[in-house]
Amino acid sequence: MMLLPLIPLAWSAARSPAVATPSWTAARSPPVASPARRHGAAAAMVATPISSSDIPAAALFLEKPSTVPWEVHKFGGASLATAELYKQCADLLVAESRRPLADGAASAAPTMAIVSARGGVTDKLIAVVETSKSDLPKAVQLLEAVAAEQVAVAREISSPDAAAAVERAINADVRSISATLQAFAMLKSVPTQALEVVSGYGEVWSALTMEAYLSSEGHASTWLDARDVLVVQTTGEAGLGDKGSTNTMGTDPLWEPSEAKLASWWAADARTQLRELDLAAAAPIVIVTGFVAATADGVPTTLKRSGSDYSATIFAKLMSASRITMWKNVDGVYTADPRRVPEAFPIDSLKYDEAIELAYFGAQVLHPSAMTPCIEADIPIYVRNIFNPAHPGTVITGRACSLETSSLGWAGEVKTARKQLRKAACPVPLGDNSAPIKGVTSVDSVAILNVQGTGLMPSVEMSSRLFSVLHRERVAVLMISQASADSSICLGIQESDADRALEAVRAEFFRELDATENIKISGISIEEDKSIVAVIGEGMAFRPGTGATFTKAMATAGVNIRAIAQGSSERQISLMVEREECTKALRAAHAALALSDTQVSIVVLGSLAEAGKSMAGELLKLLAGTGRLAYRGSSLSFPRPFLEPSWNLPAGSRTAA
Repeated sequence: MMLLPLIPLAWSAARSPAVATPSWTAARSPPVASPARRHGAAAAMVATPISSSDIPAAALFLEKPSTVPWEVHKFGGASLATAELYKQCADLLVAESRRPLADGAASAAPTMAIVSARGGVTDKLIAVVETSKSDLPKAVQLLEAVAAEQVAVAREISSPDAAAAVERAINADVRSISATLQAFAMLKSVPTQALEVVSGYGEVWSALTMEAYLSSEGHASTWLDARDVLVVQTTGEAGLGDKGSTNTMGTDPLWEPSEAKLASWWAADARTQLRELDLAAAAPIVIVTGFVAATADGVPTTLKRSGSDYSATIFAKLMSASRITMWKNVDGVYTADPRRVPEAFPIDSLKYDEAIELAYFGAQVLHPSAMTPCIEADIPIYVRNIFNPAHPGTVITGRACSLETSSLGWAGEVKTARKQLRKAACPVPLGDNSAPIKGVTSVDSVAILNVQGTGLMPSVEMSSRLFSVLHRERVAVLMISQASADSSICLGIQESDADRALEAVRAEFFRELDATENIKISGISIEEDKSIVAVIGEGMAFRPGTGATFTKAMATAGVNIRAIAQGSSERQISLMVEREECTKALRAAHAALALSDTQVSIVVLGSLAEAGKSMAGELLKLLAGTGRLAYRGSSLSFPRPFLEPSWNLPAGSRTAA
C-alpha cells in the first residue's frame, strides 16, 4: 500500500506537488431547488502518515486548500457531432464552472468533463477493423477518412497551432492503427482485445479536439487519457458488448490503484500551472476520455459499448465530486418516450432505484450499473439538456425505501387501521399533486418462451433445469410468469436470443418431449413480436389500486395482456403485450395513472344568467387550483360567447383556442 507524505495543516508557498490536502467541499448553487450537498474530505486533517485509500482522489488532486468541490460533466457522441457542438459543449463547461456558490461567494469550480467519441466515430472504427480482414486498402482508406473528419473539426474551432498539434497526434495514431490492420488482414480475424484498442481511439481524438478549443480560447485546461489512470478488472465476457445495452456489467474499477495513478498524473510538472490557479478568477478544466481504461497489467481495454456514462460516474467518485451532470438532447428524464406519448413531460426528481428500473426497462436515462459509483458516494446525478441549459432537468438522488422497511411500515399501518376501523393507507408518502408512479416505459423486440408442463414434473425441477440452460447460453430473462398448477413457465427474452434459447431448451427437455407416457412437458414454443410495458415508481409500493388501474387501462384501450409480473419491491409492474399495441398501451397507462392531463367537458345551461355566470366562474376557479387548467369557451345556441372577457379568472389559467 502506497504511503503519502504528511498532510500539512496550513498552506505554504514552497510545497511539493505530491502533497495531499483537503478537497474542495462547499456546495454550489444547484439549477434546481434542492438542498446543498457536501462531498469529499471535509474532516480536519491530522499530521500522520496515511495511505491513498484513506483519502479521496480530490484531496490528492489539488494542492491549495479551498472550499470548492469538483464538478463532473459528461457529453455523449450525439452532443459532439459537429464542430459547432464541440464549441457549444466547451463553452457550457466554462459557464458551469463559473456558476456562483450557494453563499454567493465568487469562485470558479474545478471542472472535469468526460467525453464520448464524436457521433458515429466508434461505429466507423469498428467497420474499419471488420473491413481489414477482407480488404486492407479499403480499411486504411476508411480510417484516414475518419481521422480527416476529426482534424477538420479541430481546424474549424481551434487556433492554427492547437489544430496542428491535434493533427500530429491523430496522424501518429493512424500510423499505429494501420500497422495493426495489416496484422488483421494476415490473420483474417480480429482478436477481441485488439478491437477494443482500436475502437477507443475515437474518445482520445474527441478529448484532444475539445481541449484544443478551450486552450485556444485562453482557458486553463488539459486533457487526460483515462487509459493512463483508470484501472479496471474484467469479470465478464471480453469484447465491446452490445450498443445501447442497459448495463456495463463485467468491468469493475479498481479504486486504490486508480486513485494513486490519478494523483500521480496531477502532480506532474506539466500540471503545475493548473494546480496554482487562483479559483477566484478561474478553475482548471480537465477533459477526460470516456469508454476506455486499462487493466492492472497496463493492457488497454474498454467499459463496453455505451460505457462512457460509467466512466463519468467512476471519475465522479474518484474526485469526490459534489455533482455530476449528464448532458442529453432532452429536458431530463421523461415520464414516457415523448415520441410515442406526446403528453410526456420531464420528471423533477427520481430516486436511484427508480432510475435503475426505468433504465432497465428501456428508458434512456443512463445505464443501471453506471449509477453504482454515485450511489456508493451519494453523488446526485443531473440529467439536463445541452440545447436548453436553463431548464433544471431531472435530479437523481437518494435511495428508495427498502422492501423490509416498506413491509414493516405496511404491517404496522394495517394493525393501526384495524384498531381505528378504517382502511389502511400506504406508508410511502406522496408529494403534493404527485402520482404513485414516476414513469411508463417499454422494451420492444421481445419474445415469449413458453414451457408448458402437465403437472407431472415438480416445478422446482423444471425451473432449475430451465434457468440453468439459459444461463449457459447467456440468455437474459426480462420477465417471468409462472403457473404452479401445471408447472408451466412463461419467460420474456430478447428476440435476438429467441432461436438460440428455443434450441437449447428443447435439447434440455428432449426426453420429456419425446415421451409417449407420463408426459411431463406438453410443448416448448416461441412467440415473437411482443413488447413489455412497465410502470415504475416508489409510490406504488403497498398502495392498493395501482395494479388494478394499470390493467383496467389496458382493458379500456383494448390491449390484450399476454403475461404480467411484479417485482418484489413493488416499484414496477410489467405487462407483455403485442408489439403493434405497445404505443397504445403506453398512452393508456400514462393517462390512467395520472401522468397525463384529462379532458373534461362541462356544459352549464343558462350560463348567461347571473346565477349561471357566477356558478361557472366559481367552477373555473376551483379547477384552476390545480395550475394545469385549460378551458375553452363555446356557445351552442346563444349569440354571445360562453366565456366572457369580463370574468376574473385565476392567474396561471389559460384559454384554449
